[in-house]
Amino acid sequence: MKPEPGASRPKEGVRHPMYVLLIVVLVPIALAINHLLTSYRYTRKGKALLLLVWAVSYLAGVAFVRFHFPDIEPVYIYLLGLALSLPIFAALGLAAVSYLRHRILGGYDREIVRLKREREHIRSGLALVEQRLALTASRQRAIEGRHRERLAEQNILQQLLDEWQQAGGVARLRVVKVQEWRQEMAGLSHQGRLARREGIQTEIDRLGRAGEGGSADRQDQLRAQLKVVDLGLLEPDLAAPNEELAEMEKAAADLHRQKGEYEARLNEVGREAEEWHSRRTEFLSKQITLG
Repeated sequence: MKPEPGASRPKEGVRHPMYVLLIVVLVPIALAINHLLTSYRYTRKGKALLLLVWAVSYLAGVAFVRFHFPDIEPVYIYLLGLALSLPIFAALGLAAVSYLRHRILGGYDREIVRLKREREHIRSGLALVEQRLALTASRQRAIEGRHRERLAEQNILQQLLDEWQQAGGVARLRVVKVQEWRQEMAGLSHQGRLARREGIQTEIDRLGRAGEGGSADRQDQLRAQLKVVDLGLLEPDLAAPNEELAEMEKAAADLHRQKGEYEARLNEVGREAEEWHSRRTEFLSKQITLG
């Protein structure tokens, strides 16, 4: 009997859809089971675990068939249970292998994580030391700058005082006078020197306003004495920076030592981390023994 015109013929590609479904289902299962059996070596414990997984999978398959198809022959129950056990075994076996593999890799991973945390801790300490070093260097520059200003001021005052001592024909008397003033300053406190300076300045201003005869020489002498007082007032400022700088240089040396220790430990931790990464990679590149 000829087919009626317009009637469609079954396509070759969908003639056996069950075959396609079986291939789609069975190929991943076969690959998973092959991976379980060939990608790892198993100790006795590992083999025992796989056997236990297989037994559980088979029992689960049989229980499923019995529950859903209670009226079929027992032989078919066991055969269908065996078929169903394959995907169950593949899933449970992969889970068990992943657990064993993760447990073995855990030793490597824990050490790598520990080294990573230690490296971050070292970096934080190193950053703090570098920050303190920068602050110390900034303070040193500030102190040295102030010290240079005081030294320049001292040099100018001393130069002017020397010029006054050497001027005219009474240099010897002026040198003696300057020595007397310095001895007087040595016995005064800082507040006493300030008070002495204020008194000299007041006397200079009074003579300048009065315009008395011969007051010019007196004013020059008072100005020279004022320079001696100012030099005395600068002495503590010139001595203090030396002490501060010595302390800061010691602190900077300690900080440089700490920085070196941090950097050395950071390099050491980096080498240890690379070692553990290499060990982990080498471990994964070989056939893993599970158990």
